[in-house]
Amino acid sequence: MPTSRDRSSFHRRVGGKEIHQISILELTNGKTLADYTAAIKANQPTPWAVGAGGPNAAGPGQTIDATVTLEPGNYVLECWVPSPGSMLSHMAQGMIRALTVTAPARGAQAAASTTSAAEPTPDVHLELFDYGFRFSKPLVAGKHTIHVMNIGTQDHEAAIVKLAPGKTMNEFDAWAQSGMKGPSPAEPTPGLAGLGKGRTATFTTDLTPGRYGIVCWIPDVKDGKPHEMHGMVQEFTVAAK
Repeated sequence: MPTSRDRSSFHRRVGGKEIHQISILELTNGKTLADYTAAIKANQPTPWAVGAGGPNAAGPGQTIDATVTLEPGNYVLECWVPSPGSMLSHMAQGMIRALTVTAPARGAQAAASTTSAAEPTPDVHLELFDYGFRFSKPLVAGKHTIHVMNIGTQDHEAAIVKLAPGKTMNEFDAWAQSGMKGPSPAEPTPGLAGLGKGRTATFTTDLTPGRYGIVCWIPDVKDGKPHEMHGMVQEFTVAAK
């Protein structure tokens, strides 16, 4: 179990035939996994479940590394991605589990049990806000460590896809809304799952030249609509070095 204010690195390699993510939520106010699942089934709001990051959607065979900081407490690991042809999320199909972060040990025991990951050195910063994204500089092809900060008032995510030649984020959104039927206009690339207000995390990616999109699908706390419908989606170009 991770320890107090543990900087944990999550390495996600996707097996099987579908896209998956690891979305990490901190359950505040003494809430548990049972409380969370009951609220979701009853379609009740969960303001006490706060995004802590995690590796966002990856396709079969892809890997993503994300580094997050966790306080002691109860957490949930889940996947909100739906199966192709169905709007039922993997979480609803059982892809959810509890995680407990404990207070740190002391002395010799602490040295033997520490699990903290080294702080990665970012070369790009990405701000999430209501409702948009701001990169510190244009992205070029190659490996990057991207530091993400949510400066908005709500949870936000950075879901990133590489668009197929000639395709747009409008076409990708229409494909997603159709239940992911037929060929996808884009393929998932490393990104970061939902982050709460004021939180930070990092992820690594290896980009190739082309046209990309970044989007947040987290529901708005006021009207329940995905932030994408509030304009939190944009396209960008990754140039060759």
